[in-house]
Amino acid sequence: MTEENTDLNSRGDFVIPNGFIKGDAAEGGDCFFESVAQGMHQLSIPGGPFHVHLLRQACFVYASAHMDSVYDSRSGKTWHQVIAEDASAGGYASDSMHDHAHFESYLAHIQLSLEEEAVLNVGAPICGRPEIEGRMLCEIYGIKLHIIESFHSNGQEFIGHQLVDSSGSRSLDEQSSLYNDPQMIHILNEGKCHFVPILRI
Repeated sequence: MTEENTDLNSRGDFVIPNGFIKGDAAEGGDCFFESVAQGMHQLSIPGGPFHVHLLRQACFVYASAHMDSVYDSRSGKTWHQVIAEDASAGGYASDSMHDHAHFESYLAHIQLSLEEEAVLNVGAPICGRPEIEGRMLCEIYGIKLHIIESFHSNGQEFIGHQLVDSSGSRSLDEQSSLYNDPQMIHILNEGKCHFVPILRI
């Protein structure tokens, strides 16, 4: 720990800001969507009640409708390209699949929760990612996500902060003003892509 890293206590644990608590989210692939849903409920975002299936379905509809829209203006990549590349890199697609098959597989699976995947016996669900499904949900519902995660550098642990909104994702220095934004949902990545909400008391 360094003196500059005020997000960590003496044991190296993330310090929850005053007025907030760490919530719970089930493991197994739905934790990101569950964390976002809890945050949306707390902020009284129109369109609720929110739950894993509703948010997964919203991502399916968004990806279907925006597959040829530009995801990143710097690279010119479309949502279709980014999702297909992520499928290849993330291991939830087979090597023999081509980009279109990756995207079609994504559409088939993103709408299914852990429970639904188990009933259909079609494998593990696609875990929500801040930079893909998070960004879709920001665009759909006009929300912003503050993703908090720990990382190690030179033998020390640090806390990183990422802001995700409809325009993209960017790293930033933690600022207490993030916790005052009425459209901001705070989510902690506890490691191994397990997300939990940070909720107002």
